[in-house]
Amino acid sequence: SNLPQSIGEEVMSRGKSTVKSSSYAEYTMPGTVNGKSGTYEIGVRPSASGRNETITHWFFRPDKQ
Repeated sequence: SNLPQSIGEEVMSRGKSTVKSSSYAEYTMPGTVNGKSGTYEIGVRPSASGRNETITHWFFRPDKQ
């Protein structure tokens, strides 16, 4: 996705975190892109130490009309 880094930082610091499995978590936060409401989604894979995360999924999902 072509979202600014600042959006990603906000989603990861203020969004809801959901652990999907031991190797995948997802951050979500409602937002607006080009006047369309929806949800930012950032999927991450934690490092072995748990101190770092690698982004594997970065997406804005518009609400259904």
